[in-house]
Amino acid sequence: LAGLREIAGGSAGAQAGDPGAGLPEAAGGAWRGRARGDGPGVAFLFSGQGSQYAGMGLALYRRWPAYRAALDRCAAALMPVMDRPLMEVLGSAELLEQTRYTQPALFAVSFASAALWADWGVRPAAAVGHSVGEIAALCAAGAIPLEEAAALVARRGAAMGAAAPGAMASVFAGEARVREILGPVLEGPEDEEGPDGAGSDGSERVSIAAINGPANTTIAGSAAAILGALARLEAAGAEGRRVRVAHAFHSAAMAPVLGEIRAAAGRARFRAPELPVWSNLSGLPFGGPQGAEGLARQVRGPVRMLPALEGLLRQGFRRFIEAGPGSFLLDMARQTAGSAPILALPTMLRSDDTGADGPGSSGSGGASGDRAAVSGAGALWADGLPVRLAALTGARDPSIRLPAYPFERAAARAGAGRARLVDTIE
Repeated sequence: LAGLREIAGGSAGAQAGDPGAGLPEAAGGAWRGRARGDGPGVAFLFSGQGSQYAGMGLALYRRWPAYRAALDRCAAALMPVMDRPLMEVLGSAELLEQTRYTQPALFAVSFASAALWADWGVRPAAAVGHSVGEIAALCAAGAIPLEEAAALVARRGAAMGAAAPGAMASVFAGEARVREILGPVLEGPEDEEGPDGAGSDGSERVSIAAINGPANTTIAGSAAAILGALARLEAAGAEGRRVRVAHAFHSAAMAPVLGEIRAAAGRARFRAPELPVWSNLSGLPFGGPQGAEGLARQVRGPVRMLPALEGLLRQGFRRFIEAGPGSFLLDMARQTAGSAPILALPTMLRSDDTGADGPGSSGSGGASGDRAAVSGAGALWADGLPVRLAALTGARDPSIRLPAYPFERAAARAGAGRARLVDTIE
């Protein structure tokens, strides 16, 4: 009766003033909340390179037919353009360290994640992808046919993986602070299409590769340039660390491969997405079909994830799903939202597939095994979204119907004219 009393009294879910006020909250392995169903819906965040791990998505592949069917479609689409079977790549930590395999694998897992959520009745009202995740977002939004998107990603990954060696680092500071500290060695907008050069003090230049959040910026350049930049940042009191990649993506180092990427993108047919997809280049929704030139520029320019997340929050989005492995983009969404409550739901964490500790909590209520996505579906249902419970449970409708009126506390007298009160019936 305690739960019913809370519902009757209007206190179920988070309390007013709590960090999660108005949104479902996890309690005892379940989600509790008031079914509102308001707002623009769910925004999907499609994962980028760096989120991959060996075995990603395999638990979902074994358990959920919709995910398995979508991943099998991707595997068939990739077969003509990739020299290793997709399932072999997904199970190999060594192969997933190579960009030519990493990007197609991430694309496939992200596409299958979106298909799984769609089977559960959860479709995005908007989407944004990080770097290669943008192609997955466009494909899921109907802007590129699957077979052509898969071929594009495979060729893109091969071209970027063949670029000169380089390095990247994540800096735990905003873009303005990074530019202030690294000004002398930071390339300017006028260098966007040109080769790498020297900074004003003779040091090698670095590029702003991604603006991920209010306090998360990625830089890229040669290994020597990144080491020098990290030393400058440390001296100025800004923390940074190397990212485990072998190339300087979204930097001047990508200039030599842009022609190959333009040619690969030129083989794909593009149309306007069926839902708002936010661009990495502008941080705004695409105004029409993406094209070969835009995809090439995206490889060279910075990923503007922060402006996209800010735009989604301004439009009222408070529910976010990471379509792909890990929770990095959910972390950036929370960082961008600040004190505003959001529902940040992963599709899979490292522990889903390996039993190891994942990259961190992402608001899933402590989901483990292959239950991260299922837990997220429960949170959305508790929030009033039309989740297809039958697809999750195998039953037509496992929900319990409750009265639509609150319980009223009233005293009942036994017999006419008697003064004795009986127990209140609740």
